[in-house]
Amino acid sequence: MKSKKDLSKFSVNNHSSDGQLKEGEGGGGDVRALNVALEAAHRAAEVTLEGWNKPLSFKHKGVVDLVTEFDQRAEVEAMKVLKQNFPGDFIVAEESGGDQPALGVGEQGPNGRECEESDGRDGEGMVGRRVWHVDPLDGTNNFAHGFPMFASSVGLLVDGEPVVGAIVAPAVGWTFSARRGGGALFNGSPMRVSKTPDMDACLAVTGFPYTRRQEAEKMARRVKVFLEKTLGLRRIGAAALDLCFVACGWFDFFFESSLHTWDVAAGSLLVGEAGGKVTDWRGLGVKSAVGKGEIAASNGLVHSELLKVLGDISADEEG
Repeated sequence: MKSKKDLSKFSVNNHSSDGQLKEGEGGGGDVRALNVALEAAHRAAEVTLEGWNKPLSFKHKGVVDLVTEFDQRAEVEAMKVLKQNFPGDFIVAEESGGDQPALGVGEQGPNGRECEESDGRDGEGMVGRRVWHVDPLDGTNNFAHGFPMFASSVGLLVDGEPVVGAIVAPAVGWTFSARRGGGALFNGSPMRVSKTPDMDACLAVTGFPYTRRQEAEKMARRVKVFLEKTLGLRRIGAAALDLCFVACGWFDFFFESSLHTWDVAAGSLLVGEAGGKVTDWRGLGVKSAVGKGEIAASNGLVHSELLKVLGDISADEEG
């Protein structure tokens, strides 16, 4: 098992491993925002690593939805970094009340506008604003069982569009990052999506919602369709990492519904910057996909075919 000390080589001060840039380096969007996102994600990841593979106490947010003390502690650390560096930005975070911005109702946010209860679920409705979306521990069930596929994810949306994303998987020493227009990096090196041209040759990944016990038959039908149409179908249990793995070419496409913005704000940018495509299931762009939590992410080559299959599935489920 990796210790906290092992994580030091992936520090935000190490340009070669985590992709942090100096102002003026590289093309694309906000360098400072990316560096802050990386710092926030690493701070959260360090906390989660302290608890990995150790006896845990946890609570149930739902029947199959766990939360541990490390989810909450990690979120606090990530939010500290964001608030210190961008005090005027809004934050939507999973454990501290993701249905509302981090600023309290009546407090002033960017441009002097007060935060209102009507700003809504997952920060929806914050048009024209910078909103950070934080998942301090994506894959909590994996984490609680000692499975190393969990990550800390920090993404920045501006007017609903992803512009910066950082995802850190500390147990395996992986850092993924991207800026809009600046490409995507895996441990500091550029990454690209796969070149698989046909669905029948694809290795795909998906996830199941927390309502999966109630919707088991629907999930099973979706799985059956893709098992019949692909080379194989995997389920990792962390949507942020699913998107990372499409971005670096390990999977050819990913689909899931009933996600939150903090699950996909960072990862959706990674796929796009790695040369892939992200839409909702109807083919609307990444802004709709992130806002609705309905994701179809691919290498781009199989995207039309993926949307056709998802459209047939949706029609059948609605029929």
